[in-house]
Amino acid sequence: MLASRLPVDQRSQIGRRATARLRTRVAARLILLDGTQHCVLIDISLSGARVKTSKSARLGDEAVLTWGDFEVFGQVVWATETHCGLALIDPIDDAVLLATRQWDQIARPPEERNLSRLSATAWAQGKAQT
Repeated sequence: MLASRLPVDQRSQIGRRATARLRTRVAARLILLDGTQHCVLIDISLSGARVKTSKSARLGDEAVLTWGDFEVFGQVVWATETHCGLALIDPIDDAVLLATRQWDQIARPPEERNLSRLSATAWAQGKAQT
């Protein structure tokens, strides 16, 4: 087994993240090469983020994630039809995490079922950003 070949001090790190994640439910936008979509920032750390999307992202895509007054640049490192994980190019500050936690408490997004309706309405009104 791989774990038994590692030094004892490294065995405890298997399956653990380098930094803790802040769980959120913040409305955000994910900007990819093929367009912009409304999404929900599920969790974020100093070096990555998990996002619930309205359509799937492609592995390896470069992306800009925006929420509140913040914007980060990253790369899609895993993706399903409804979620994706971003590895951030530059780590974010602790202050951004604290501000995101405060933002999360006051700016909860609409229910997920409304995200598609909001996107469709914006598109129909010519307000969708691509």
